Amino acid sequence: MDFMTEDDIEMFFETWMQFDPTATQAIPYSRLSMFLDALKPPLRVPLPNQENIVALDVAISQRNTDGDDNATEVVHVDDAFEAVIKSVEKTYFEDTYGTHVEDVKVTTDLAFKFKRVSTTLQRRREEYCSTLAQESYRWVNPIHS
Repeated sequence: MDFMTEDDIEMFFETWMQFDPTATQAIPYSRLSMFLDALKPPLRVPLPNQENIVALDVAISQRNTDGDDNATEVVHVDDAFEAVIKSVEKTYFEDTYGTHVEDVKVTTDLAFKFKRVSTTLQRRREEYCSTLAQESYRWVNPIHS
């Protein structure tokens, strides 16, 4: 694995610990942008990075909390790490993209406590479709003054 060093991987997890000081293995989805900006090159995704986050297609999860409908959407460390690795790999090894990720895949014991509910790409599609539906409804049913 020449595109990343062990120092890069260590830096990823040290930065993660700053955003997840209680070691829950997840950060709120709303903090993903700041986390990716806090990383150092070659892993850093600088602000503004919303389009890059969509392209990373990071899994969005909820903690399995006994039927709590108001569960916070989070990003699990494994999913963030895999997305960042794939991004770096794509940058450096476009011709062999997808073959190096398994070399650095990490799994944690608490991954089963999270329920995957979406991805950043799927979420963007949902938001776009919702906007289209609202605009179409307004066009078909204009408000009468």
